[in-house]
Amino acid sequence: MPFLDDLGLIDTPSLVDDYVAATAAEYYNDPLGFAAHMYPWGHEGTPLAGVFIRTWQAEILDEIGRAIRAGSTKIQLDIASGHGIGKSALIAMITQWCMTTRHTRGIITANTQNQLATKTMPEILYWLNLFFGKSWIDGQATSLRRNLEKNADDWRMDAIPWSKENKDAFGGLHNAKGAVLVVFDEASGIHKVIWETIDGAMSDKHALIIWIRFGNPLRSIGAFADLFKRAPSPAVYTIRRNIDSRTVEGTDIEYINSMIEANGGEDSDYAKSRWRGVFPDQSDWQLISSKDVDTAMRRESPPTLLTLPILMGIDFSRAGGDKTVVRMRRGFDGKSFRSYRWGSSLAKDSMLLASMISTVISMERPHHIFADNGGIGGPIIDRLRQLGHEVTPVDAGSSSDDLFQWGNRRAQMWCRMRDWLKAGGALDAEATLRSNLIQQEFGFRGDSQSILLVTKEKMREDGLPSPDEAEALAQTFAFEVGPLHDPRDADGSNTSRISRAVTEYDPLDGM
Repeated sequence: MPFLDDLGLIDTPSLVDDYVAATAAEYYNDPLGFAAHMYPWGHEGTPLAGVFIRTWQAEILDEIGRAIRAGSTKIQLDIASGHGIGKSALIAMITQWCMTTRHTRGIITANTQNQLATKTMPEILYWLNLFFGKSWIDGQATSLRRNLEKNADDWRMDAIPWSKENKDAFGGLHNAKGAVLVVFDEASGIHKVIWETIDGAMSDKHALIIWIRFGNPLRSIGAFADLFKRAPSPAVYTIRRNIDSRTVEGTDIEYINSMIEANGGEDSDYAKSRWRGVFPDQSDWQLISSKDVDTAMRRESPPTLLTLPILMGIDFSRAGGDKTVVRMRRGFDGKSFRSYRWGSSLAKDSMLLASMISTVISMERPHHIFADNGGIGGPIIDRLRQLGHEVTPVDAGSSSDDLFQWGNRRAQMWCRMRDWLKAGGALDAEATLRSNLIQQEFGFRGDSQSILLVTKEKMREDGLPSPDEAEALAQTFAFEVGPLHDPRDADGSNTSRISRAVTEYDPLDGM
């Protein structure tokens, strides 16, 4: 492999330019060939002495090239990996190849402004300094611009911290002249609205569009995690990998294995998210693990004593795509009961909604009814009481039974629901309920150990749906209830419900 100083070109700028131009032309659609010839790999006296392109990097570069040569113009690159595999170096190679070979417009962002300013851009600039064509690209802390005799200001990549309030800064990335390149570094922390904005840039018909989404899989919810849960779009050539740090040359495998062993072993969430490149069952601030939910949904309905009361929980919708949801359980059995839901449009007629819920109560005959008292809940609860139903209002923000453990009533309900799942609760395998349960994150009140949940309003701001299904189930954990005083109170109740499957269909819906 030729190196510039071996050819006597280092001190001859015009010859260097000729070499870069010739390499750019030869490897126009071959980023692997370009990268192999444009850095001093393995060359003594350089930072790359004894260093070569890592195998996984070469495989990705080669696949990008093969896709382009086969006619693909839209390419998405999704990498979930452990630490230290060289993701930023690959970003730099792709960026420098693209900006050298074709007119490029693009954006670079990261999960935080600090990540972008202190890690992503410095790494790109480090590799730019090693790049034989560095005189062709003006690298600054917040931008990369192609140096041209007649400087075209739109041939550039800009490093922009994302903000959901300023999503328009990520719009307008169209470039019929050549290529659009978008880089999401540590993509799991980037808001869903930014992902949706970039989707618009994929609509260019003639430009080469490459969207890089890299990150450690620290959260099992959000847009980055969702990529790995669904099949790629057939309209886009997608390269998707989960990369274990221990499979990458240059990483300290002995150290990594020792850290994994000290933190719970191979199957621990620590190992999965930090080293194995696999999304965790429960990320750091996730209240309920996906493993516990999946286990509960696989369980059969457990035998239930007739002395246990049937509990009904009601969560009321407020706006948008929220739903009013009714869910029930008896002891550990949350699977044998059907659920009910109505769209938010019905919330505009609270008396009609109260009438619909009253019909459900009369059909299902629960022994205790717990209903969210916030927003429209209060008037509907009053109406249900007028109709003869005993309903216990639940104020989610009120004090819990133990403020040392739970910062408010909502945190108490959710934590008790989490413990119920772990202890043997059975649930219907319903996709929305599952996603609602695992999306809930938590924090602590000040410096105390008192748990507070991320609010539904904050979840909406983060692009997550309101967890209506899970909230309805959580209402059944609002207060402790004792057994029925007389088992005959339950005669016929269990039998009538045991065969009723939970379903999205609702004979009372249609509003």
